[in-house]
Amino acid sequence: MLMLFQSHKLLLVLCLLMPTVASASSYQSILEQIKQRTGTDNVAYLINSTAGKKTFNIDKPLIPASTLKLLTAYLAIHRWGLEHRFHTDIYQVGKCLWLKGQGDPYLTSEELQRLMATLKQRLDLSVIDCLAVDNQLISDIRLHGRGNSHNPYDAGNSALAINFNTMMLSYRNGKIRSAEPQTPLTPLAVKLGQATLKAGTRRQRIALPGGSNQAAHYAAEVFSQLAWGKQLPITLGVLPSRAKRVYRHYNSRTLAQVLSAMLLYSNNFIANQLFLLLPNEPLSLASSQHYVAKQVQQHLGWQSFVLYDGAGLSPKNRLTARQLEQLLEVMRPYQNLLPKESNLRAKTGSLHNVSSYVGYYRNQPNQAWQVFVLLSNGKVNHVYRQRLADALTTDK
Repeated sequence: MLMLFQSHKLLLVLCLLMPTVASASSYQSILEQIKQRTGTDNVAYLINSTAGKKTFNIDKPLIPASTLKLLTAYLAIHRWGLEHRFHTDIYQVGKCLWLKGQGDPYLTSEELQRLMATLKQRLDLSVIDCLAVDNQLISDIRLHGRGNSHNPYDAGNSALAINFNTMMLSYRNGKIRSAEPQTPLTPLAVKLGQATLKAGTRRQRIALPGGSNQAAHYAAEVFSQLAWGKQLPITLGVLPSRAKRVYRHYNSRTLAQVLSAMLLYSNNFIANQLFLLLPNEPLSLASSQHYVAKQVQQHLGWQSFVLYDGAGLSPKNRLTARQLEQLLEVMRPYQNLLPKESNLRAKTGSLHNVSSYVGYYRNQPNQAWQVFVLLSNGKVNHVYRQRLADALTTDK
């Protein structure tokens, strides 16, 4: 989320330097300021406290933005459990090694190195002369709200993708280089770096722009470079029925760790990858949307809502403050997954003219956690979220 706030960096710093008034009316005053700036039709809030509940427009559907990731986390926990580990399968057909993407949302260069260490103990890689990828599990799916930029914020999804379908590169002295030591430079990285980066770029992470097959091809290139120090021929296709599975690699991270990282960094790739994996096969956008709708109706009792994706990118998503309060209540056993700041565990949400904030707060270390929800769909500076958080956590 850091990139989302760059244009407000100076205002945020100035805001944080301002003293906060720790009084019962301070947070109410801030809420009134938000209402004045957005208009009463564009804001909703719900603040639980030991003194009671402060609410406004709690049944009005508004854009939740990235606070929707809390729902994705809840559904993922319900679907798989916190100890679940995603996997990637390796097959062999003659002298060709097949990678079968199973949608692991946290397949990084470091994780590929762990995979490689075990694979080398089980298979003589010197006999392999080609790589193939079965990327059929998740076809090219474009979720609503995802842009066309090279920003990692807009990274697409794939059955096999490495480093959240991004690459970290530099462009100095006329050469494209990998800007992270754990990830080798590959032909596709050079090509995209030359087309995207400005000369002199020291370090920049970019999203791959070419769809799920390009994502899978790049993952295979990194795999090849790590395993053999060179590029083997790479093809994409359907895994032959005669293929023999030689290794199933389970990610070293549990779902709990994946969700914690997703919420901390507001990672859209992880959120939408989970969203697409939720239903049973065959996977599609329609099946994911249907699965999510059925689950929230069955387990949360929601009847009126609009959900297009799992990351909160779509401006067509609609939830109410009451629904988010209910979600936070059922997420209480897992609130330690949310980013923590002093006496606050919360998730922000930002889109154009959208500034949302939901989570738990307390005034003192031993006090019970209280739920708060802010949905703002009008022109209001993001610094008001921080002011609200400061007021809530300092009110004695």
